[in-house]
Amino acid sequence: MRKVFDKALSDGYFRLSLNGNGLSELFKELEIDTLTSDEIKRVLEHLFEKDRKRDIRSIVNANKFDIYFDNTLNTEGILFREFTPVLTQSWNDIKVKFDSWKSEGKVSYLIEILNSIDQFESREKFEKIAKLWISLVNSGVRQDKILVDWINSVSRNEAAIGRFYGMDKTFFESIFSTSSDCFFYDTYAIRIILRNYIDDIPDFTFPLSKMLLQEISVKRLKEFVDTRKQFDVRVFNLFYYNCWSGKTPDNNIILLGKAHDVVRGHVEQFPYDFLRFVVRSRSAPHLDEEYVFEPFIPQYFGSWDKFEKFLHVKAEENDEFKLLVNFFNDFKKSERNVFHSEEMPPWIDIQGGNSVLKYFKHQTYEAFVDEMNAMTSKSTKET
Repeated sequence: MRKVFDKALSDGYFRLSLNGNGLSELFKELEIDTLTSDEIKRVLEHLFEKDRKRDIRSIVNANKFDIYFDNTLNTEGILFREFTPVLTQSWNDIKVKFDSWKSEGKVSYLIEILNSIDQFESREKFEKIAKLWISLVNSGVRQDKILVDWINSVSRNEAAIGRFYGMDKTFFESIFSTSSDCFFYDTYAIRIILRNYIDDIPDFTFPLSKMLLQEISVKRLKEFVDTRKQFDVRVFNLFYYNCWSGKTPDNNIILLGKAHDVVRGHVEQFPYDFLRFVVRSRSAPHLDEEYVFEPFIPQYFGSWDKFEKFLHVKAEENDEFKLLVNFFNDFKKSERNVFHSEEMPPWIDIQGGNSVLKYFKHQTYEAFVDEMNAMTSKSTKET
């Protein structure tokens, strides 16, 4: 078959086009009569038409050709004939297979296959594929794009979801619950859905209501805070900032009052570590010795004035933060826009053009995933 196609680079992808001479030779070898060969040629010409816009998964893309034809020359990918039987297995067995594909560096092939099959054929198929998407997100793979695409696919297929579930929303609640066998480790997915609700996106729908998602997001925040033995920036990065309530007329985000209470409790428990967290570079990459204070402070403190009083009390207790008082005074004079410092504030590093909290470098998303994997593994053994 390969002699039937020419390969050329186009728009960053190697595209296949028909080679007329190669096609004629193939018909001759196979002894296909003229009438049949003309029909086959018309089909192939339609499939490989040069000027048509192509999806990345199209057979016209040369690196997909072997996958679609299960060509044995391609041993690096995941073949459809290998993937399809997996969906008939239990979720635990599917997860083992997923972990194997991930360890072999094959997640990009899995994404292509998941994007190519109809997940709405049945409830069972939808749930297993949804869990595979969740596993990809939890692994840190193309998180934003996968989440947006999956959420939009659920919204577009409201009729199928209604047919599968009716009023039963248990599955959708479970994918945000730490007691489930497969759930979103952080609540960024909830933020994306709430943003659609808050922005009143036309025709957007999701099986869980805005109010229920907000309740879940605060519950997950509290669960995470309750397990912390020390100040943890992921309270903010992975949970608090996902507790969206609404937005101001000038499009600033308002977070939920119940979330403020939880975060403030964490701050009061570890006040000094919190103060080491509040300053960051104004821009990424870092420019012009410009710094800001963490922008959501007035929400969980109630106002900048209340934070200022908190800062002064802690600076009186600990000399380390007297410099921070000076920084805040400069920040206040600029109408809380920016403060300048030729000397880098001692609580941050600038690495790779970004502000990195030197005290909390071990609190990465990868470490969080390891922690959640350990937690879910322990839960599985106990059950």
